[in-house]
Formats: sequence, structure tokens, C-alpha cells
Amino acid sequence: MEREWEFEAPGDPTLSADLDTCTEALALLDEVIMYTFQQCVYHLTKTLYSLLPALLDTNPFSLLPQGQKKKTKKKKKRERVTEKEGEKEESKSEEVERSGEGEERVEEEQEEGEGEGEEKEEEEGEGGEEEGDETSLPPTVARLVDVYRQSLALCQEAQLSPPLTSQTFGYLFFFTNTSLLNTLLERGCRPEGMFSWSRAVQIRTNLDLVLDWLQGAGLGDIASEFLRKLSITVNFLCIPKTRLIQSSWSSLLEDHPLLSPAQLNHLLKHYRLGPARATPTAWTPPPDTDLSTDIFESFLDHPPLILPNETPRLDLSEPIPSPELQKEVTRIRSFIWGLDQDELPANQRTRL
Repeated sequence: MEREWEFEAPGDPTLSADLDTCTEALALLDEVIMYTFQQCVYHLTKTLYSLLPALLDTNPFSLLPQGQKKKTKKKKKRERVTEKEGEKEESKSEEVERSGEGEERVEEEQEEGEGEGEEKEEEEGEGGEEEGDETSLPPTVARLVDVYRQSLALCQEAQLSPPLTSQTFGYLFFFTNTSLLNTLLERGCRPEGMFSWSRAVQIRTNLDLVLDWLQGAGLGDIASEFLRKLSITVNFLCIPKTRLIQSSWSSLLEDHPLLSPAQLNHLLKHYRLGPARATPTAWTPPPDTDLSTDIFESFLDHPPLILPNETPRLDLSEPIPSPELQKEVTRIRSFIWGLDQDELPANQRTRL
């Protein structure tokens, strides 16, 4: 519009002044939108930060209703862990180790609980609970999902444009991915450890429950994009132990390109093989491998906010439907009109 006016009357000083004023007003409006966005995501991520660790600590199999345990792996455009394969592989591992205690027994019991009814699950297909039903989730996972649900409801209530809604959730999922991945990597080297098959399957199930709900809410594509690295890392830890110890460094690095060499080395170095197992020599990276990079993800790499150029939802040619908005527009218009009047000579003012 500005370019059309400049073409029609390139030398009109009044029009040029109006355009300069309009440009300044739009620049201020951009700042207001940016500040509002920053404040919104700040408070939302602050809430998420306290709820996200539950996805790493919660055992979903002890909290899900019995009927729901067969529906946690829906395989909607995402990689899934094959529990039957893990069950067979881990059973072989137990026969080899013959330890009869500790993590091996826990993993066997976990696999049996997970694998039960998988064939029935695939036969059921898409039947059963409706997408977006929070009542079927473990309480700790449901509280996290509720933040996403209320955020989506607020965007819809405020009639936020689809591009801005997508960018808002893109930032929330970026924060979710970065925070959870960093926490997982940091806690993996602690004595209690988190790098084991049994723990990874629990995390994978919790993550799938969240992703399935987001898919039903229409946010699945955005979530899959921004949670990809966390998902890949958890899938790596879900590899059955007997298959993992037979893998080489080069094959693992090739199969998981999103993981940096430093991150992959950290996962392998602190993987819980059991008290009687030494780290396989095949996991040793080549001497020229750069392992000096930071294993943690940076929060500074968040996606930028790009203001859309689409036609706004508010049609200026139609009456304003909201009385509150009408009141604010009238107040701003009266204020701007008052500024214009103050600049005129006293004998030309329409208001004394």
C-alpha cells in the first residue's frame, strides 16, 4: 500500500509525512507483539520446566489403566520400539549373563509387561479411546499435556493467526526438546543412571503418550519436528542390549546422524551394561574424532518469531464485535485526535 501511494504521489510532502508516521507506528506495533510473545512463552516455559522431568521419572506401566497399556504405541509417523524384538533380545541376554538379579531381571519383567497384548493392539487399529482424552494419561503426564491444551485454547480464544499459533507451539516444543534432552544427558552419568533399556522404554512410552495427544489436537507435525532429537536419543537407548553391544561406533554414528560424536560417546560411555560387563571395544571412537564439543543443546538456538504478512482477522471495514475492543479503539482514537488538535493554531481547533 505504501509503495502504491509513493508511486501515485511521489512528491507529496503530506503523504510522505503520513507514511513516515505509519512506518513508526508499525515498528512500535512490532515491538509490542515481540514483547507480548516473549512474556507469554517465558511464563509458559517456566511452568513447563517444573513439569517436564516427570516424563523421565514416571513409570507409565504402573499408572496407566489396564486397557490403556495396549494402546500406548500407535506408530503415527514416528519410530516405535518393537517390544517383541526387545523381549526376545533381552531374554537371550539374561540367559548369557545368568545374573538372575539387578537390572537384567527388571528389564525382563518390564518387557513382559509391555509386550503383553501387542498383537491385539495392532488388530484393534484405531479403535478405542478418542484422541485428546487426558483422562487416559498418567497424572504426571496429564499435567504436562494440560499446559499444551490450555495454551492452545488461549490461542484460539484470542483468535491468534495460524502462523503465530504454530510459531508459539514451535517455541514451546523447542524448549521441551532442549530441556528434556539436556536433563537426560546430565542425569545419565549419575550413579543411579538413566541410560538403560528398561528406563528408556518408560521414557519412550511417556513421550508417545504426549505425542499422541498432540497429534489428536492438530499439533503432531510441529511436535514431531521440534522433538525429533529427543525422540532419536530415546530410540537409541531403546535398542536391545544384545544388539547394541554388537554394534560398532561407525554404524551407530551413521544410524543416528542427529547425535554429535560427543553426545554419542557420552551415551555409550555411561550406558548401563550391568556389573559384569565391560564397555565393548567396538564402541571406541577413532583417535581423530572430535569429542570436545558441548554435549548439551543450547537454548539460544530457538526458532525466531516471524510476523506473518497475511490479511489480519480483524476486518476494519466491519463493526468491531467486541465491546471491550471497541472501547480501547475509541480511547486510542480520541488520544491521537487530541494530539493532532494540539498542533493546530488555536483558531483552527475543533476542540477547545
